[in-house]
Amino acid sequence: MPSTTQPHSTALLLTLLVITSLTILAGATIAPALPAIRNHFATMPAVDILTRLLLTVPALAIALLAPAAGWFIDRYGCRKILLLSIVLYAAAGTAGLYLDSLLAIIVSRGLLGMAVAGTLTSATTLIGDNFAGAERNRVLGLQSAFVASSGVVFLLAGGALAEIGWRAPFFLYALAIPILPLAISVVRDPTLALSADEAPPPHERVEVRVVLFVVAIYVVSFLFQVAFYMVPVQLPFFLGELGVNDPSRVGAALSTMTLCAAIVAFQFRRIQSVLDRTVILAISLSMLGIGFLLVSRATSFPEVIAALVVIGCGAGLNFPNLMSWLMARTPQPVRGRIVGGLTTALFLGQFFSPIASHPFVESGGLSHGYRMMGIFMGVLALVAFVSSVLKPFQSRRSPGS
Repeated sequence: MPSTTQPHSTALLLTLLVITSLTILAGATIAPALPAIRNHFATMPAVDILTRLLLTVPALAIALLAPAAGWFIDRYGCRKILLLSIVLYAAAGTAGLYLDSLLAIIVSRGLLGMAVAGTLTSATTLIGDNFAGAERNRVLGLQSAFVASSGVVFLLAGGALAEIGWRAPFFLYALAIPILPLAISVVRDPTLALSADEAPPPHERVEVRVVLFVVAIYVVSFLFQVAFYMVPVQLPFFLGELGVNDPSRVGAALSTMTLCAAIVAFQFRRIQSVLDRTVILAISLSMLGIGFLLVSRATSFPEVIAALVVIGCGAGLNFPNLMSWLMARTPQPVRGRIVGGLTTALFLGQFFSPIASHPFVESGGLSHGYRMMGIFMGVLALVAFVSSVLKPFQSRRSPGS
C-alpha cells in the first residue's frame, strides 16, 4: 500500500501537541476547586461522591465514545471529527461558569468528555499516520511530555483561579477557541489523498496474536489509570487532612507530579533504545506503587511532594511506552479503532478510580486507600518483571516488541 504520510511540518506537529494538551484540562485542572465546590453544594445529598464525579464523568464519556470516534476516523478521516470536537470542547468546558446546578454541571462534564474522545483519538491517530519507527517514539514521548508540561501550567493556573472562586478555573476551557483556526489551517487527512483502489479496506483482518496483545495493553492501561487517578481525585482531600487547604498549594503539588512526568517523557526515546518495553512497564508500575506507599505514610506537605515526584516519574515512563508499543504493533487501516480502544481503557480507568478506591477509603481512610493501591501496583510490577525475565532475549529485543 502506498504511504499515506503527509510532510512532517513543524506547524502540524505543534498543533497536534497543543490539541492533546486539552486532555489534561478535561479533569485535573479543576481538582484544586473540588473542596470549594463541595462546600457550595453542601446541602445536596451525596455531595461528596457527586463532587468527585466532576473529575471522572468526562472520563466515562470518553471511555464510552472513543471507540465510536475511532470507527468514524477510520472511515471518514480525522479532520472533521477533530474540528467538531474542539468546538464542543469550548462550549461544554466553560459551562461551569454559569450553570447553577451541580447535576447540570456534571452533564456538561459528560459533553466535555465526548469532545475529548474526538480530539484525543483524532490527534493520536494523526501522529500514528504521519510518523513511524524511532521518529514516532520521539513524537509520542513529546506528546506525553507536552501534556504533562501543560498540566503544570494548567494546574497552577487552576489553583490560582480557585482562590478567586470555584467557577474561575472553568475559564481555562476557553483556550480551545484560539486552537480551532490553527487546526483548520494545518490539519489534513492523509488517507483523503489516496485513490479508491489505494484506500485501506474497511474490514481488514487483524491476527489473533495482535488482538491478544492489544487486549493486554488495554488491561494494563486501565489498571494503571485506576491507580494513577487517585492522585487528582483524592489528594486535595488528603492534603486537607494534613491541614493544607490552600487551593494554590494543592495545584502546586499536582503540578509537581506532572512536571516530573514531563521531564521523564522527554527522555523516553533514549530510555526505550536501551530498555525492553516490558522492563519499562515494570519500572513504571514499581514507581507508582512506591509513590503511593510514600503518600500513605506522609504526615507533612514536603513528604507528599516527595511521593508525587516518584509517581510522576513512573507516569512519564508509562504513557509513551504503552502508546508507542501499541503503535508499533498496530496495522494502519485499523489504527483509529485501536487507538479509540486504548482511549477507552485509559479513561474508563479514570472513571472507576474513585469507585475502586472508595471501599478502602471508607473503611480505613485515605492513607489506607493509598496503601492498598500501592501494594496492588507492586504486585503488577512483579508480574511484569517476571514476564521480562522469562521472555526470550530475541523476542525482547525485536523491533516493536
